[in-house]
Amino acid sequence: MLEFKLRRVVVSYFIQEANTLALPDIVICPFNRFNRSFLEQWNVSAGLAQYLELSYPSPVIHTFQTRMYEETVNNLDAHEYELEMLLDRIGNMSYTSFLKAASLGCEAFFKDDSRCKNLTEIMTSAGKCFRLMGFDQTGDGFGYGERIVINLPQHLYNPGANQMLNDGIVVKLAERGKGIDNDLTFIPSGVHAIMPLSATQYEFMNDPPRYECEEDSDGTYSRVWCFEPLE
Repeated sequence: MLEFKLRRVVVSYFIQEANTLALPDIVICPFNRFNRSFLEQWNVSAGLAQYLELSYPSPVIHTFQTRMYEETVNNLDAHEYELEMLLDRIGNMSYTSFLKAASLGCEAFFKDDSRCKNLTEIMTSAGKCFRLMGFDQTGDGFGYGERIVINLPQHLYNPGANQMLNDGIVVKLAERGKGIDNDLTFIPSGVHAIMPLSATQYEFMNDPPRYECEEDSDGTYSRVWCFEPLE
């Protein structure tokens, strides 16, 4: 409490109208890595399918997943040989190309498949994610927000021993042309999720000078990193 009193922070704000709002990019990640129908088409065994799942970083494994995980790890040499034969059978395909071809594409998830023309595919630990470009909103936003309908074709999912278990998607907001932070929102299936966006910009004033700060200059969003020098 004494330290708080000695280092008071004064916050003031001003309201300023804007004609447009630059909406951020939207990143959508279904929790699935492989297309089951693709694996079945090339006669991929259940053991090799789990070996492929190990290509991705894994969260903490639950107790009931341990047996399948250990069976896969104990047969790495056999699965590696089987994978080499598979890639050769497909047409001497590289493993990177195989991962992209074996994952579900955009059309499997978006009800409006025209969105697939203006998005970027990203490979993450959860599998393939989709980044939709933001746009400039000119309306008031009430009832005119971005509306996206997602399908979850779970009959095409391939459950993994090291995959996060859930029934939904992860949604992240990202500044245009910039990287993706660690924050995320999980949305379960079968719901209408509303994600409000507040058009607020914070400007940091280091008064009295106490911190070493770096600030991003952006017309809509801003961030600031401050470090207190060691005494």
